[in-house]
Amino acid sequence: FDEKSRDNSTSKVLEKTIEHALNEIRRIDLEFKGVKFNDVFFEKIQHDLVPLILSYYTDSGSLKKILNSFNIKLCISPVSRSTPLLAAELCREGKVSSVAISHGTVKVPENEAEGIEYSHIGETLLLSNQFDYITLQTPSEEKFCNHFNRKNTIKTGPLIFSKVDLKKRDQFKRSILGDIPAETKILIYPENTKSRTAPRFHVFETFDEFLSSASDLVDVANKIENVHLVIRMHPGRALTPEELKSLLPVSERLTITTSERPFFELLSIADVVIGFSSTVIEDALQNYIPVLLLDKRGRYQHFQSEEIESGKNPRLSPIYYVQDTTNLETGIRWVLENHLKQDVGKELFKDFVYQEDYFDNLTKLIESKIK
Repeated sequence: FDEKSRDNSTSKVLEKTIEHALNEIRRIDLEFKGVKFNDVFFEKIQHDLVPLILSYYTDSGSLKKILNSFNIKLCISPVSRSTPLLAAELCREGKVSSVAISHGTVKVPENEAEGIEYSHIGETLLLSNQFDYITLQTPSEEKFCNHFNRKNTIKTGPLIFSKVDLKKRDQFKRSILGDIPAETKILIYPENTKSRTAPRFHVFETFDEFLSSASDLVDVANKIENVHLVIRMHPGRALTPEELKSLLPVSERLTITTSERPFFELLSIADVVIGFSSTVIEDALQNYIPVLLLDKRGRYQHFQSEEIESGKNPRLSPIYYVQDTTNLETGIRWVLENHLKQDVGKELFKDFVYQEDYFDNLTKLIESKIK
């Protein structure tokens, strides 16, 4: 819609246009191997995507008013999707510079399927062409942008990843877990499933996959002395902690928290972070906390890591990988008894954490734009 349409009509104009598009979509025959998908796709579009489009329409009008009301010099966003992407588009129209500081995790694709997915996922993180500049917070982001030939990048080091506060570790531990033995090791397992309105890519877990892995982790926590498992629910999850707990094995060594608790508090008490492909993997690595990738179906390995398998003596690594549930207990025990008991040093994390401080690169950019 152009400005004239926006000024002389309401969102009903857009609704009418969408209604026409939906009628056209109904006429498309979607069939695969004898199974028709028309109703499924139509319901997804009508009940999930249409409300999203209408909300963007409303947001774009509000953002334009803000941009026209202030002398904005620079737009900075942690994502390249939804409302922040609208802001970047409007800034480009108004000749205002924009910077994306991506809060996400990416990797260089290792096969065609991953290449297709990350070319799309990257558009919501580091590959968006609407932002003038993209910050590089980690070596992984730098490799990713080089692979996709993303220009106008600024190496800054970590800016918006969680930062642990070890001085308050004991305080956070009491607040989250109550009085537990000091020698207890804390395993953090954050949920990373997506909402109904989000695309569910191959590199993300489904909720049933998450639930299955969480059940395995609870079983392992019940078997290892002085271990406590903390599951953090994903923002927007409709279940309550009590409802989720009812779906898992019974355990006194399990705590479930919502996303309302700041993640840096959980990270500050974590000894090991367990994940599939979540941004929390990057959060952990930036704080030199070992990560265990749990991929019990053997379908996706987020980062190159040290695999823990039967009959193999693992090497020290910032990231460990388990794709067979029978090795999960062995893997967790190995990390607790080997990695955590050694002074591994920051050098071990050099492939994932910049060893130099590049923060001045960002301050110089901001100074150049606000003069």
